[in-house]
Amino acid sequence: MDGWSKAALTAAAVGLVMAVARRRPALAGLVAALPLVTAPTLAWIALDHGAAFAVHAAVGSVAACALLAAFALGYGLMARRGGVTGALLGGLAPTAALLPVALGAGARLDDALLLALGCTLVAELMLARLGARAGRPAGSDARAQGPEPPIRASEAFEAIEADPLPPAPLAPATALSIGAFAALADAAGPALGGFATGLLASLPIVGATMVVREHSRRGQGAARLFLRGYVRGLVGKAGFGAVFALGLPVLGLAATLGLACAACWAAAWPTLRRGRRPACESRPPDGSQQEPPVAVKPSIR
Repeated sequence: MDGWSKAALTAAAVGLVMAVARRRPALAGLVAALPLVTAPTLAWIALDHGAAFAVHAAVGSVAACALLAAFALGYGLMARRGGVTGALLGGLAPTAALLPVALGAGARLDDALLLALGCTLVAELMLARLGARAGRPAGSDARAQGPEPPIRASEAFEAIEADPLPPAPLAPATALSIGAFAALADAAGPALGGFATGLLASLPIVGATMVVREHSRRGQGAARLFLRGYVRGLVGKAGFGAVFALGLPVLGLAATLGLACAACWAAAWPTLRRGRRPACESRPPDGSQQEPPVAVKPSIR
């Protein structure tokens, strides 16, 4: 398969996902974390450079999930204090700081997986805490009133999905750029080595592009929801890379891809179900609390 075909297939996949994310923007973070670029790149590497090279690239993609979690956490923290540019720089700074650690964990799959899951857990907890703080009133009145109940994720999902965005004018160019980058990462494989190729193919290109889009068009609240879904999706991406690295030498490419995709879907399914909660679970739109139903005791005659 030549470079143009690889770029076209990847661009088509990314374009389809961006269209789906426009209809269900609350799930855009989870969709962006899926191995849309990593999966075809690993498959092409296995076909062009052999299984051993592809296994090292898969380990690199697992270690890259730690960098993606650091990017999401840094962006989420800086989004409260500045605009899109400051938040983007805040996401790139911890990513660069964690890069030597990710390179050191690339020698073994279990080290890379432990680093990825640990960073993902920390990012998820910190982003959840950040969202809880954003939902509370500030000042001394907040302390007098006591802690406000946290806003459910389903409420925020419904608020965003009630105002769908028009198609982004740069969406085709973005998809084509990501496809070209995937083909470039595959072509540079022999010069960079397997681990570096997998790391390069897993950079937060889709995630950074879409979180900037959500932040600039909807605000920091939408960006924070996007990042929480993105971090949850990283578990599936790390699972995909781990299953690919373990299964490729034994099962072959086709069976390994199917098993890795199944593992990724299983990890993403809880978040997909969470995003489909019915509207009756949310609080009234005016912010008032719903009164609990009054239990009526049957009268004894």
